[in-house]
Amino acid sequence: WKLVVINPAVILGPPLSKRTDSESINLINTFLKGKAYPACPHMGFGTVDVRDVAAAHTLAMSHPKAEGSFDEPVEGCDYIIHTASPYIVNVAPSEVRSKLLEPAVKGTEHVLSAASKSPSVKRVVLTSSCAAIYGNPHVFGKEHVYTEADWNATSTDKVLTYSYSKKLAEERAWEMAKAQSQWKLVVINPAVILGPPLSKRTDSESVSIINQILKGQMYPAAPHMGFGTVDVRDVAAAHTLAMSHPKAEGRYITVAKSLWVADFARAVKAGFPDSRMRPPIATIPKWLLWLIGPMAGMSRDIVT
Repeated sequence: WKLVVINPAVILGPPLSKRTDSESINLINTFLKGKAYPACPHMGFGTVDVRDVAAAHTLAMSHPKAEGSFDEPVEGCDYIIHTASPYIVNVAPSEVRSKLLEPAVKGTEHVLSAASKSPSVKRVVLTSSCAAIYGNPHVFGKEHVYTEADWNATSTDKVLTYSYSKKLAEERAWEMAKAQSQWKLVVINPAVILGPPLSKRTDSESVSIINQILKGQMYPAAPHMGFGTVDVRDVAAAHTLAMSHPKAEGRYITVAKSLWVADFARAVKAGFPDSRMRPPIATIPKWLLWLIGPMAGMSRDIVT
């Protein structure tokens, strides 16, 4: 086996638990309690965000050089559910391959290679995405009804790069599944996943949408954009069924309904009617969104 070591500096950032006995939290509490006033020690440290450290560990597992890192964890398992893949919408062009494409594809390769090395594994469930099924919605026309037989034909390493990473990873998974007969592959293709998170982290793309609404960034106008959506709990149930149901096979689109972004905001307001959050009263047309989107962190390929 191979060992990969991460050597962080002083780790700072939001904790997952309420414990306050770590040295990093103790340092912050010193300031919050006023113990650094009127003078603090003339000392300095290298620092790093805990979320970046977590990303570094994930990258260490999915990096091309980390082949074999999943062999021991899956040994003796009957089922594998592979859910991990970078979900980042806005990535610098120079970082698309290192932050999206390679982690998605290589991570999948490493997990499925480990499955083939463990004779006990009989089924692998892969979390893909509707992004692997469709890209530019105008390609097939407005009347086209997407099914599990469709594949994204328009995303590239320059256009809708996250979608492209999901397509490449799923294609590689099917290629590896067809090359062996030991285990069966079942794929879940969810739309935008919404619902209660398990942690307090707020840096996911899904949570970011809701945070923008709660912070009033959708008032007075919301982008004229829509998404297929699904509850995270339904996605979890779909994975469980895909793992355990004897007749589960192939791909499964997992979508509850399509919603406009403005509908998201209205739903949040309806759930918290006493809040001061104001839902949008208008929508930003696509031509205007195309012009100003990049200034708001929204790439034009997403808008179009």
